[in-house]
Amino acid sequence: MSSLEITKKDYLNLDFKLVSTCFVISIATQGFGSSIFGYNIFSDVSTLMVYLALLIQVATNTLRFSKILLLIFAFVLIQSFAYNFYNIIIVSSLKHFLGLIIFSISVFSFIAVHRNRIVEIVEIYYKFVFFITCFAILQTLICIFFDPPFVLTSLFSAIFNPPQTLFEPEILGIFPRAVGLSTEPAHYAMTALPGAFIALLVLTGKNNGIVKSSKTIAWVILIGLILSFSLVGYFGLMLCLIAVFGSNLKGRLLPTITVTLFFIGALFFVSQSNLMSKLTTIPAMVSGAGDYAYTSSDLTGFALVSNILVANEGLKKSHYLGTGINTHKDTYDETIYNQFSSSQVLVEVNKQDAGSLFIRLPSEFGIPGLLAFLLFFYHYKIGKGFKPSPIKTINLMSLVVLISYSSRNGGYLLVQLWFFAALFYYTYRVQQSQIKIVQSGQ
Repeated sequence: MSSLEITKKDYLNLDFKLVSTCFVISIATQGFGSSIFGYNIFSDVSTLMVYLALLIQVATNTLRFSKILLLIFAFVLIQSFAYNFYNIIIVSSLKHFLGLIIFSISVFSFIAVHRNRIVEIVEIYYKFVFFITCFAILQTLICIFFDPPFVLTSLFSAIFNPPQTLFEPEILGIFPRAVGLSTEPAHYAMTALPGAFIALLVLTGKNNGIVKSSKTIAWVILIGLILSFSLVGYFGLMLCLIAVFGSNLKGRLLPTITVTLFFIGALFFVSQSNLMSKLTTIPAMVSGAGDYAYTSSDLTGFALVSNILVANEGLKKSHYLGTGINTHKDTYDETIYNQFSSSQVLVEVNKQDAGSLFIRLPSEFGIPGLLAFLLFFYHYKIGKGFKPSPIKTINLMSLVVLISYSSRNGGYLLVQLWFFAALFYYTYRVQQSQIKIVQSGQ
């Protein structure tokens, strides 16, 4: 019996080390495509890591199925199949549905099996964020001091001629927008955001034992995120500040003042960049989308406005029940040039994923799908009535990351989405289990 228990423990440790490594690599290689170090691979590198993680879980007999995922699968399949039964789109929808199953099960299974090591999982992610922000800062320095700049991501992704707009000194004529290991600033910012949340906790003395980290590491992570000059990154950072400073900081006046002054300086710095022009032009786009003269600097605003209009057409077409999984792109093709002239559509931005889950979900799953998504946030949030704990803090961090991700990313097949959805869900489950244990002891 003892030897069997040791074997089971060994399997769990092996699964934890290998699968967590696969997920970190998957997040790091998002956007690399099917080439790494110049060698072509049969599949996208990031997706290949998810396949490998699933294979390891099967081999170590640690694959688990979550009830909530079964409910999601049932809803997606029934809704998509019912609407597109006689449509050739159903083939594309089913392929995407299979990908959704693979990504969600592999991540949820990992967190479910290792739910007692959630704090350790977050520590691993924090170390990963520190690495990529160091890389991004180094990348920024190289871009400042070398002409032409040597782009470090080229070594990994074999993209030897990336878009120069990513590495031009567009901020005060000095700083480029950092991308880290990603291929664009927004993706890098979203990868770094969870680390920034924890960094704020470290700097304000509220990390509750989640990570044993120096304040220097915390500052490096925050500076690394700010160097992305990403609108969604700053939106996420604002949510982090509200979440951290919204709770009791009594007795921590000095670190609070220090962090506040730092962000006041950062906001002044940002006001000198083109982010401010993005913020001021979006309202004009919304009020006159069909008449607005779009330029290359308006792509973020155009992506959101155009996809909102497309999603609205999809809702009307489906009687507000949605057109099915992975069909937003088809609605886009059908309606985009009814909303805009060909001269206005410089690029069909975020045609595949709508640029936001808050746009894509109603487009593909209607009002019921959007309400179910919001209900997930509401139901599994650990409320204020519970005492501060590492689990409660991670639950709040995951909520902030999910809201930020969903505001400017509509991809279903990314590890980040399912990783933090699983952390959010299982921190709530762990909290409920702990309550039951306390109650039974009484």
